[in-house]
Amino acid sequence: MSLLVRTCSTERVNVSRILARAMIAVGGAIWAVMFFSAASVQSYSNLTYNFSEVTSAGVSALIPLVLVIGVFVLAMFYERLAAVILFVGAAGVVVYGLIMGWEVLLWASALLALAAPMVVSGALLLLAASTQRVCELEGKM
Repeated sequence: MSLLVRTCSTERVNVSRILARAMIAVGGAIWAVMFFSAASVQSYSNLTYNFSEVTSAGVSALIPLVLVIGVFVLAMFYERLAAVILFVGAAGVVVYGLIMGWEVLLWASALLALAAPMVVSGALLLLAASTQRVCELEGKM
């Protein structure tokens, strides 16, 4: 990554950080909706909802939401660590798909909606960290 960054560009740092954080936030919303939907899928067929089912689905949706908020906050201070966590999360999606034996359409949606944004936001965080390092060495930051 440091081979790509040879000059200081504060605009590149800012745009990379903004795009990475936006992708983390949108990805967190997608994860939360997926967990909520998976937990309340039985009620879809009956078209009836109990308060306890919605509450348990909401609690299960809070788990990925809290994790994503943690990664979002971590990305503000430790970009490289957040990038590694995002890469591990993307690999976890692939491993989980292999274990569960997903079909082609589920693979496509999971890779496009979950794994790809995690990899791209991790790469953007690494780019921002590398560019900031170059700017610090040049004395511009």
